[in-house]
Amino acid sequence: MAVAGGAAAVATTTVTIDSTVTGAVDMRVDPGTGTFGGWFAYAATVTTSLPSGDGLKTVRAEYRDQAGNVTTLTDTVTLVADAPAGTMAVAGGAAAVATVAVTVDSTVTGAVDMRVDPGTGSFGSWFAYAATVSTSLPSGDGTKTVRAEYRDQAGNVATLTDTVTLAADAPAGTMAVAGGAAAVATVAVTVDSTVTGAVDMRVDPGAGSFGGWFAYAATVSTSLPSGDGLKTVRAEYRASGGQVTTLTDTVLLDTTAPAGTMAVSGGAAYTATVAVTVDSAVTDLSAIQMRVDPGTGAFGGWLAYASSVATRLPSGDGTKTVRVEYRDMTSHVTTLTDTIVLDTTAPSTTATGIPGGWSSADVTVTLSAADALSGVAWTRYRVGAGPV
Repeated sequence: MAVAGGAAAVATTTVTIDSTVTGAVDMRVDPGTGTFGGWFAYAATVTTSLPSGDGLKTVRAEYRDQAGNVTTLTDTVTLVADAPAGTMAVAGGAAAVATVAVTVDSTVTGAVDMRVDPGTGSFGSWFAYAATVSTSLPSGDGTKTVRAEYRDQAGNVATLTDTVTLAADAPAGTMAVAGGAAAVATVAVTVDSTVTGAVDMRVDPGAGSFGGWFAYAATVSTSLPSGDGLKTVRAEYRASGGQVTTLTDTVLLDTTAPAGTMAVSGGAAYTATVAVTVDSAVTDLSAIQMRVDPGTGAFGGWLAYASSVATRLPSGDGTKTVRVEYRDMTSHVTTLTDTIVLDTTAPSTTATGIPGGWSSADVTVTLSAADALSGVAWTRYRVGAGPV
């Protein structure tokens, strides 16, 4: 005698009692309740109902011949009416992985075997249930849907699903401090990123150590360490799979205006021509531009700093005030001023004591020279064809 054709397990309480017994004219069945039912005519296959509740059932059948002799046969079968149940996670429940090699981690009761679809859309073969099995996701970054089927002894199947993001590629892109500025005037700057594949990031503002991880953003604020000079800012970008990309940019912190000296025509007090030079000795951490007001009251355009540049004073003798503005890359402006006297008019000289005609005696002639602006440096004269 065998229950359900000798099956080890069944999924329903309705089973058959399959008998091959000679000499029997009638029979009765205990389906596992502990109590036999009534006698009925022997048949090779009869239907009965196991008691409800999953578990091992012991089924008995008694067979009686015409003389009243009774033979008892027994078989066991496991009733598994409920499908396997539990949970499944890919890579321990990780949201993302960096490699196609992952685990399928299961906590499922009632399963004797299982099979896996790693995201290809097709299941592999059945194999013995295990809490952790290895599989390979299909290549290519993106969300993968992994399915696992669990089968019990009775053939009941439960399907569990989990998703995981494959991020095999590290984040990639660009980063710039303060929008790519070469220099800044304040420690408060932005880190501007265009990075794909990043879910979070962290920043070293030039201190030599990173802050904590935070959600990726195209623009974040940070503070450079104090003290003028070149700062190296680093940002790390992390993908959902854990890969990290580091990008670096440098920026010059320049909080100080240009400083130095300026003189017109090398510091001369006077000039006889409107064409003069502006001579500068001005320094700054960053590159400098300059512009000149030659005394007109209006500045010309900005030009690259040079230690000596030519300019023209406004016409008309007199004192000229020349101004020069020096601007660094962070827009600090320093103004330096110098004056010079433009004197384009020669001195005038008068002579007194010259007789009206010939004189046989010595004559004393007095020369008087005058200049309204720069004064008289010297006077020279010549008598007849003599030396000067």
